[in-house]
Amino acid sequence: MAAGQSFFTNGPLMLFTVDDKRPGEQIELSGNARQSVNVRVRVRSDVAPVTNVQLIGNGRVLHEMTVPEGQGESSWLDVEVPLELNRSTWIAARAFSLSKNGTPDAEAHTNPVYVYFEDQAPYERRSLDVLVKAIDSQIAFHKKRKFDEQAKVIAYFEKSRDILMQIRENGGASAKGHPSGISVAQAMIDDPGKREHTDEELREFLKPLPPKPIEEVLRSFETVAGFEMQLVAKEPLVHDPIAGCFDEHGNLFVCEMQDYPYKPAEGRKPIGTLRLLKDTDGDGTFDESHVFAEHLLWAGGVAPWKGGVYVAAAPDIWYLKDTDGDNKADIRRKVYTGFGIGNQQAMEATSGTKIPY
Repeated sequence: MAAGQSFFTNGPLMLFTVDDKRPGEQIELSGNARQSVNVRVRVRSDVAPVTNVQLIGNGRVLHEMTVPEGQGESSWLDVEVPLELNRSTWIAARAFSLSKNGTPDAEAHTNPVYVYFEDQAPYERRSLDVLVKAIDSQIAFHKKRKFDEQAKVIAYFEKSRDILMQIRENGGASAKGHPSGISVAQAMIDDPGKREHTDEELREFLKPLPPKPIEEVLRSFETVAGFEMQLVAKEPLVHDPIAGCFDEHGNLFVCEMQDYPYKPAEGRKPIGTLRLLKDTDGDGTFDESHVFAEHLLWAGGVAPWKGGVYVAAAPDIWYLKDTDGDNKADIRRKVYTGFGIGNQQAMEATSGTKIPY
């Protein structure tokens, strides 16, 4: 029972394996490419007919079988399904039937088999957010109460919340060990009410973090329903991008603010650039990169216009255009100037504005 090698039932029997692993066991896969696992479920009910058999992955129905009438009682039902996975997933099976009034009549649910990709535990951002919301309501409730153990109880919930928020920040947790084993220095959870930390804790907490794998980064975005994040360009094709726009040919112009937040040293030119990215083979990913214009100070906005682009680079707005097809701007015309450069985050037009013709 402690190892999870069991199932719940009020009648139906269930035998469940994933790649011959039983509930409570683990499957470890390497790489991030989509891989297939074979799921087998055997169900028998002698108390009421089973009408539905489902495979559940990370809380969602991955596959469902509707049992033909007359076949779900007093005989074994066999379901064998290949499932394709591209991330860590817990997989369980459940079987049930509904009475004539729509209420459950016979139910069984297995514990999961855990499929781990690259030693990462299954992770669902929505599920974690539900837990955080529940913990927040508990903290708010206990703060209104007055009792001897109040500080200890609140610290307990806050510690749990800190662990969950650290998992959320990391985009998941390791399959090794238990989430509560996240280091104190990393999560700063030794005492949620403490306002001071040791130098050692701070050094550990503030140390540089390695970049996340692209697949993990994409999963960390929250998108509006119907939209998804796709990677179209990354280093070394682009550096320090902060703004971009597509032209009528599907090319992407990207402002690279490599100089932020510094002005160039005396006698030197700015190092900000406008980069032009092209998809030469039409596969939806940019594979060609050109420095369209350089020596731009804090290039922070770009918009296409009549075969060229306008670029906001305080104190100026430039019009840039390539007329000879070498992927570099040979027209570079200042169309507006006078923006202040005293505050990189709050630039504004100043008196003495000049508009060249």
